[in-house]
Amino acid sequence: MQLKMFPKAWLIFTFVFVLSGAIIFYAFRDQFKSPEQLYLEAQEAGPKRAGQLYERLGEKNPIIQEYAHLWAAEETLHDPDTIDELRSITASHPLSPAAYHAYIVIARQNADLSPYVTESAYRQALELDDNPALRIELARFLEENGDLDKAYIEYRNLLKDVPDSFEGMRRTGQNPELVAQDLIEATYFSDALEMLQDRDHPNGTLLSAKALYGLQRYEEAEVAYNEWLGKNPDDTSGQMGLASVYVQLGRTGEAKEIYEEINTNDSLLELARLSEADDPDLALAFYLESPFPVAWWNATWILEEQGRLEEALPLYRQIAEADTYYSDDAAYRLYILSTRLGDDETKSEAVSLLEMIGPNWLKQRIPESDLEIGNDNKIDPVGEPVFDKVEFLDSLGRQDLADAELLFAAKFLDDPILKSNFLEELQSRGDIAESHAIAEAYIESNPNAPVNFWRLSYPMPYQEIVKSAAEEFGVDPLLIWAVMRVESRYDPDAISYVGARGLMQIMPSTQDWITEQMEIELQPGDAYKPEENIRMGSWYLKYLLDYFNDDLELALMAYNGGFANVEEWGADPLVSTREDLIRWTWFGETREYLQKVMLGYLVYQELSSEEPGL
Repeated sequence: MQLKMFPKAWLIFTFVFVLSGAIIFYAFRDQFKSPEQLYLEAQEAGPKRAGQLYERLGEKNPIIQEYAHLWAAEETLHDPDTIDELRSITASHPLSPAAYHAYIVIARQNADLSPYVTESAYRQALELDDNPALRIELARFLEENGDLDKAYIEYRNLLKDVPDSFEGMRRTGQNPELVAQDLIEATYFSDALEMLQDRDHPNGTLLSAKALYGLQRYEEAEVAYNEWLGKNPDDTSGQMGLASVYVQLGRTGEAKEIYEEINTNDSLLELARLSEADDPDLALAFYLESPFPVAWWNATWILEEQGRLEEALPLYRQIAEADTYYSDDAAYRLYILSTRLGDDETKSEAVSLLEMIGPNWLKQRIPESDLEIGNDNKIDPVGEPVFDKVEFLDSLGRQDLADAELLFAAKFLDDPILKSNFLEELQSRGDIAESHAIAEAYIESNPNAPVNFWRLSYPMPYQEIVKSAAEEFGVDPLLIWAVMRVESRYDPDAISYVGARGLMQIMPSTQDWITEQMEIELQPGDAYKPEENIRMGSWYLKYLLDYFNDDLELALMAYNGGFANVEEWGADPLVSTREDLIRWTWFGETREYLQKVMLGYLVYQELSSEEPGL
């Protein structure tokens, strides 16, 4: 009997053993799964199960525990403890991408419950990463919550980065005059006029006049200004505006009368400008009395025209010592004139002033000047914890968070070794624009920064495209990168306030002409594609180099200011040398552009001397 019962008992034992094993395996099944399996399963699971999987992922891999808690919290937003969990993430990892996303979740979760908490969370997230998309989200929340004044401010501040945010300004602006004024300052003249179309606003006529002036509708602007001054005869803003209209209409005599009657620093500066041609001594007197560096710069123009070079020297020194747009130009001109006059003491002073300004191309034009681009201190490859986290996030398919880890670490850490290593890794992953900006800011604060930061601030992106275009058109690839750096900061989606597009910032009209000359056709949006944009910009550089007989400086000036203007500047009677041309280039923007690109080109040449094949 016992023998007959043995198989049955054995079967029961086996069943119980297998069942227990299955139960135990099921209970601990997540322990046997890889991180990738846990993450992928969580992506497809229901909220409760997903939360469990994320927590298990964090327990097994503490290096990303804050993300595990974040993902779990996102799955259980209905749980009252969720907000506390999110706040613990922001407290334990305050300068991390996880904290940034936690603030956003907090904001969205409380949007219908606590406006104060939501706004605060949005603003804390923006302190970590101030991006237009999130600021638009904040503006829309404020608008929907009825806080129109704050929403308006957000929309207005976004106008530069998000052009169509003016629609939000129009919706939330409770004072049409304020909206019109802000739109005028942003050069949205037509939209400003639309805001004022009923003319029933106290200052509407004045604002309409300003908008009409911006649209170059000068006759209509004159009518509007006169209508305004008929009711407000002592308004200085209206008087200055009307005088500006008269200047555009060629009625300079009437403009002078207004400027002289107003008798303010601003009006006297304008009066001096109008007086230069027929009464330069009067203009000079006004300029010398003015508190504005631009007036002193104009005074040196008159003094040099009259051959009074010794009198120009102290003015150039005064401008160079001021915190102004013209400081480097003035210091260099001080050097040139003191050299011509044999004034060695002033010449030495000019060199010192240029050195105080920092790295600049004008200083490099002085004989025996050396380009100093930081020290040669070696940067050791440290920062393993962040790199380990980046590698782990990559393995989960979260390259976006891996990039953010590097970016936040580089942005918020002060240690130059760590900052350099994180930026280098970020650039290797294709994030050129932001890593370049951080490196450039570091150099500005630390002029003697290790040379690694200079390489990061002067990257060589799109190498295959640049080298191909350089070879096709016979242009130095380093020159292409130098132009790209100044034009777009390596942002392929860049668009200027005047409509220039892409990495090489090509104007639509110029693009049409270039494509016609190259006999190519572009589809909508192609202007922003790196390959097309770089190729067009490189062709245009070669065209300008050929036009000016390989004179690089003239070609670069023409790239920015137009070759017709360059020829006109060169024909000025005051221009007998290249140094004179730099001084008498009428467009300040073109002078600055030339100096920035040429300095960048020199830096690229210095950095590439150790890079074979460049």
